[in-house]
Amino acid sequence: MIAKVRHDFKLMKSARADYRSDRWVVALILKVLRSITPPPHPLPMLNKKIISTLGAASLCAGLMYVLTPLSINGADVAPAAPAAPVAKGPPLALPFNDDFESGELKTDIWTPHVANGGTVTLVQGKGGYGKYVLQAHLPAAVNRSIALVGTTRLPDALSSHAFGRAYVYISPNGPPQHTVLTYSGTAGWPQSNWLEVGMYKGAVQTSYQQQMQGLAREARGEAVAFGKTLPTGKWFCLEWEVNDAPDSLTVWADGEEVSKDVFTFKTFGNTNLVKGFADFGFGVRTFGQVPDGLDVYYDNVAFDSKRIGPLKSPPAPMPATP
Repeated sequence: MIAKVRHDFKLMKSARADYRSDRWVVALILKVLRSITPPPHPLPMLNKKIISTLGAASLCAGLMYVLTPLSINGADVAPAAPAAPVAKGPPLALPFNDDFESGELKTDIWTPHVANGGTVTLVQGKGGYGKYVLQAHLPAAVNRSIALVGTTRLPDALSSHAFGRAYVYISPNGPPQHTVLTYSGTAGWPQSNWLEVGMYKGAVQTSYQQQMQGLAREARGEAVAFGKTLPTGKWFCLEWEVNDAPDSLTVWADGEEVSKDVFTFKTFGNTNLVKGFADFGFGVRTFGQVPDGLDVYYDNVAFDSKRIGPLKSPPAPMPATP
């Protein structure tokens, strides 16, 4: 959405470099506002007197200022990916573990969230455990790609406190921008409230995202924390614990605690922010471009009401590239 507005803004600059075609500027501003926001629109009534006083350039800058909060660290108000059919069925038994050895993504469990060239597939020959692993792939030089899967079939026993575990291989190194690896939140991701395990410049970034559909713009946003560096170029055991009372997230990598934070959001406090975990997902999403593409591989993804821990044997290494 914001990219579209910026594109129109650049078009306006190139077509009217002197910013003197006031009516054209106002028409474009109103067109953009009406296309992305319900009435009343966030800018006051515009007329020629206001334009002559402020100048069209100031109005354009103001428009961008008003619209920028609609994309908070990339967490869009509008859906970030086309809606996929939600996997339905009875609650899954705990502990739940998917080793992907069926050779096909279990669409009765996992709902794909893919956009802008992102893909989620099961592949062979990547080490890990068994024959298959899940590959979440983002293409090179494409903005805001998404390659995630989620499930709403975990039982209510995890609605306020849950643990996750996955074996993960990140290739190449983690991208410099904010990158999501897992989410735990209300149904309807990304228009939901959720706790995130992610990366930023190779280190852990965790966050609370308040993006539930129907919230006023001023009630949306995020609280962010940072931890230690995550391994890349090798299989490692990623574990996480999410809690809604208080809203907190602990992350381990190969048994070492790399992040532990309690999130306070604006005036909403730090308890029952999410309002119940119902949707658990993993994969990769980035806010920006990945110059060389990005692959995150997953194996033995598990969820339970208590810490799961690593498997008894280590994963097979990723084969060397010929």
